[in-house]
Amino acid sequence: FPKICNIYGKKIYKDTIIPVTFFRLGYYASILKNTIDLDKHKTIVEIGAGYGGLCYILRKLTSKSTYIIIDIFQTLVNISYILHKCNLPFLFCNEIDDINHIIKEEKNIIILAHPDVIQKINKCDVVLAMDCLSEFPENTIHYYFNNIKRLSPKIFYFDYTNQANGNYVTKMKDILEKDYQKIFERETPITCYMCPYISPTYGIEDLMKEIIYIKK
Repeated sequence: FPKICNIYGKKIYKDTIIPVTFFRLGYYASILKNTIDLDKHKTIVEIGAGYGGLCYILRKLTSKSTYIIIDIFQTLVNISYILHKCNLPFLFCNEIDDINHIIKEEKNIIILAHPDVIQKINKCDVVLAMDCLSEFPENTIHYYFNNIKRLSPKIFYFDYTNQANGNYVTKMKDILEKDYQKIFERETPITCYMCPYISPTYGIEDLMKEIIYIKK
């Protein structure tokens, strides 16, 4: 990964301190790579992409997809800086007349879009929601789940904790299981998952649950 903002490590004397984010994103990417054929899925939508690290890793594994990042404007600005420094081509959604035309033409590009844009997307193959659902208010989770159900992706990979809004996510998950089958599930104690950083959003003794659903 390019040396940008010390994202993946800062030298402290002779040692490099590496944030746990590096390992989490690499883990997510490896699970996807080992579970599905990324090259066969032409449209990926990622909700809540942080600084764009997972997008960067997945683009290294496959560039044969339209990759749409859905996030708030302030975060999209940060992501655009990272992608620019990584020499990854991207467009903001306001530079595109018709996002579905881009998807149909299978343009291998990254699109940065605000949350309203997910309502305009007609279809996609993969939806990712990592490290974000448990931080959203219930109405936002409901908004995204309704759109995910409408998009009916082939693959849906997400994680959540029972703290915060995790119980609400569980209810939505039960509805989702009518149309999808579970192909991967894992529970990890927050202390292992987040260590050395413990977010105030999560309870230290709680479990982070990851699930991959595939359309039946």
